[in-house]
Amino acid sequence: MSSKVTFVPKTEYAEGYIPLPELAIKNIPEWYRTHEIYVNDEYKLSKDGTVNNTVKKCVAVFDAMTAGYLLKVPVDIFIDATGKRIVYNQANIEDSNVISMHIPEQVRGLPFDRSIYMDEIFKIHPQWLIKTEEGYSSMFFHPMFHEDVCFRTISGVIDTDGFMSDGAFSILIKKGFKGVIEKGTPLVQVIPFKREEYEIEVGKFKDYEAKITQQRMLVRSRFQNGYKREIWKRKKYG
Repeated sequence: MSSKVTFVPKTEYAEGYIPLPELAIKNIPEWYRTHEIYVNDEYKLSKDGTVNNTVKKCVAVFDAMTAGYLLKVPVDIFIDATGKRIVYNQANIEDSNVISMHIPEQVRGLPFDRSIYMDEIFKIHPQWLIKTEEGYSSMFFHPMFHEDVCFRTISGVIDTDGFMSDGAFSILIKKGFKGVIEKGTPLVQVIPFKREEYEIEVGKFKDYEAKITQQRMLVRSRFQNGYKREIWKRKKYG
């Protein structure tokens, strides 16, 4: 039985002018699309039967970048981060302000690399809110493996069954950038999850030795794609 995730427009104009939320799997980054499957783009079968696969064959990477949903930059945003302060402007829709700035005091202790990013924390206000079923929260974070952008979204978790995510996304801006963050750029990756109580336990190797050996043998019973063919389960978000 599937759980429902509802995306609600924050304003009237969001339905017609703001990019719709999308499945993350529909927004696979360009570097991954064009990446070679085999090292040096040449299939080679070694003497022991293994193949020279690249990261494109790693199912864990694929699952990460295609998990959940993406919210996108709502309008074109001009950024000038070549000086001491961030200068910004947005394309206007109904005179709605979708961008703003944290005051420095709010984020003074936030740990990030200030040699790469500006001290000021930029804010983009969401135009699509997320509502989940009772008992479900949502993780919000920078879209995984979407690194060719001038910003990094700061992570957060919201109990979206009780509070539709009507809060600004805080982002870091790279120093020296001057240009436009285009409307439709992936901004936030969202993965809903069920809130459950967990109990930590530290196991002993002897209690799990047989299971570890079993899974290792199962995966290695294939020359390639053992994890995907023997263990992996397809994830469904839409």
